Amino acid sequence: MADTSKSNSNTNSTWQKCFDGIPIRDGYAVGPVQKHITSLPVSENKSTTQPDLEIKRFNEALESAHQDLKELVEQLNTEDEQQKIFQAHILMIQDPVLKKNVINRIKKEFVTAESAWLSVMHDFQQMWEKAGKGSSMENRSSDIVDVGIRVLRILQNETIIVPKYDQKVILVTKELTASDAMSLDSSHFLAVLSERGNDTSHSAILIRSRGIPAVFGLKDIVENTSEEQILAVDAINGKVYTGCSESFITDFQVNIEDFEQYQSDQSKDINSETKLPSGEKVSLLANVSSVDQIESALKHGASGVGLFRTEFLYTNRSTPPSLSDQIEIYKKAISLMDGRKIVFRTGDFGGDKPIPYLKFPKEDNPFLGLRGIRFSMREMQLLDVQLKALLTASEIGSVSIMFPMVSTVDEVHQILDLVHEIRIELELNGIKVGKIDLGVMIEVPSAAIQIKEILELVDFVSIGTNDLIQYVMAADRTQTELTSIVSGFQPSALRLVKYVIECANEANKSVSICGELAGDHRFTGLLVAFGLREFSMSADRIPAIKHEISIAHTDLISKLLTGLDTCKTANHVKILLERSGSV
Repeated sequence: MADTSKSNSNTNSTWQKCFDGIPIRDGYAVGPVQKHITSLPVSENKSTTQPDLEIKRFNEALESAHQDLKELVEQLNTEDEQQKIFQAHILMIQDPVLKKNVINRIKKEFVTAESAWLSVMHDFQQMWEKAGKGSSMENRSSDIVDVGIRVLRILQNETIIVPKYDQKVILVTKELTASDAMSLDSSHFLAVLSERGNDTSHSAILIRSRGIPAVFGLKDIVENTSEEQILAVDAINGKVYTGCSESFITDFQVNIEDFEQYQSDQSKDINSETKLPSGEKVSLLANVSSVDQIESALKHGASGVGLFRTEFLYTNRSTPPSLSDQIEIYKKAISLMDGRKIVFRTGDFGGDKPIPYLKFPKEDNPFLGLRGIRFSMREMQLLDVQLKALLTASEIGSVSIMFPMVSTVDEVHQILDLVHEIRIELELNGIKVGKIDLGVMIEVPSAAIQIKEILELVDFVSIGTNDLIQYVMAADRTQTELTSIVSGFQPSALRLVKYVIECANEANKSVSICGELAGDHRFTGLLVAFGLREFSMSADRIPAIKHEISIAHTDLISKLLTGLDTCKTANHVKILLERSGSV
């Protein structure tokens, strides 16, 4: 992997300022700035003497926006993740509370449809951001902006014009909406830089699909750059350099050439086995959210599915999926895997993944409330149907079932008892149940601390580093201001991950990581050193991680293990990995 730190090894005078952000899509770029500011205009409260006519205009605009979004969703029928983003926009437009508030404002205040719509959407945006403080809901405010602008353009009879550029540019924005991301043409943009957003935001998902290098969470990048200014972007390490000298740019161009060669080399051995230099095999699995994504994962070289997020089967609908619907979906997934490993995670509801038709309690901090298995145990009928579907589907192939957000040994006992009861019930009804492996996610510190007791009960564990790190550090991973705290470089978090891996290996139980750490090339050597031999990640990260594993020599592993023991701060860990060539 190319290393931009070499470009600035002689003197700091070769660039004026370096911005640190969140890597969204790998790549390097050098080019001129093109700013793009997307926000809801301020409502001017224009009056009207014909409120009924304004209400009619508003209803027609909503219907037109609905039809536009339906057509867009139909065009994305092979891109399930992208579909869900714009299906969520449809649900927002159909929200009866939103519609009622706009109509009431037109009637009571005698304002135009545009004025009422903007006023209500600003209120909704503020409400989402306030309610989402401490959760990824705050990042979803970009969806409010997106839908708000879409309806406003229809009311004002404006046509969406995709800007054309005479040269390739680096797009700089305060916040990228999903519609903006969908309209970007990779032939026109070298990179995308945004002040807001993180790696789980809707625009991030779409940017990855466009293949454009991107960095989000770049504080004040808009204010500190100007049109046509030349920037150097390292989207692998989340760095953006301004005020670059000619010598810096010349050196940086080498990174671009090296990365292009690196990508070319990756594509050649995508279907080969993943092995350490010692010859030991390592499994690279994919995280998926639908059956449609399995085929893509296998094309990227995945040897199986380490995380099938079943909660997405419950979204964008008014009722839970039926038993027969779930059996059909799970059987299709198992069939596509053709004997390869597949791990289904039961519904991870709550937190930043509420389901409209399920009754969630009002919580001040949903991330510390009824999440994952806690919610499922309360809504037992929901879990009962899902487990019956998974066990029934196992008749055509072996299945692994994983339970999220387990905190105590008591919860593990309850889960195992429930599965046992359902298995007996199905078999008494003549339904053959195949091979089932049961595991839990280790994403709560209490579960990591009691890992030895948990391993006595389950067949496997999978470490969810996203949540584990934020709970260890008592800091929300979706807040840009806390990025350095909720970092994989934190020694306390890494030592807990190491402890879980070592305990699982000693117990001869399968252990994997399915959080972002598994797909981050900077940590691959260290995780291998910990003893991890099963990684699960976004499918597009598999080629890069395969390369890192192929160069993780024994002497490197030894140096990383010894070095970590002496690291006292996140910066110490970063320096250790930089010296090893991982960062």
